Amino acid sequence: MTVECWGGGGGGGNLVTNFLDIGTGGGGGGAYASGTVSKVGATDSVTVGAGGIPGSGAAGGDSFFRDSSTVMAKGGSTVAADTATGGAGGSAGSSVGTTKYSGGNGGNGGSSGTAGGGGGGSSATVLGAGGNGGNGDGDGGGAGGTGPGGIGGSGGAGGHHTTTLSGFNGTQPGGGSGGVGTNEGSTSDALNGSVGFVKITWIVP
Repeated sequence: MTVECWGGGGGGGNLVTNFLDIGTGGGGGGAYASGTVSKVGATDSVTVGAGGIPGSGAAGGDSFFRDSSTVMAKGGSTVAADTATGGAGGSAGSSVGTTKYSGGNGGNGGSSGTAGGGGGGSSATVLGAGGNGGNGDGDGGGAGGTGPGGIGGSGGAGGHHTTTLSGFNGTQPGGGSGGVGTNEGSTSDALNGSVGFVKITWIVP
């Protein structure tokens, strides 16, 4: 049977310091990994990576079949509070499988009193690495990354000073959430990254 895994998306950064005049970075997208697995027993376990949680430092969780040495996709990084640099996507090099691609990186936040947050990175897909989130600037938040072929979990857009400061969630599987925008000294919390996914395909004899 064929197993495909997507890691959980990372969370954007919280903005906790007043008048810092930056937008925070978007979370990284989850990696993709797949492989062929032989059935060895009556039951098997599946672990689906949770979305990254801003404020806790928890990255997107790893998704795997059976155990983390069989088929496993790494989760994306969550951005630390008050940090403009986007989070790294889940690493293909640290994932396990015959086909592996890294998640997209989160975009960077802008640097002004009305800076937008960075967009979240998308998850990778069977077609290739995830798309990077766009950078925020003084006019608004960065766009969320899109996976190759328009499939996979898209990243959430970064926060905007005139609409939603907190940014937006990425979509399942494994999209990173957008970073926080600021409005002349305001603070806000980012949203969680999207959960990962595990897909199992087999042919009935």
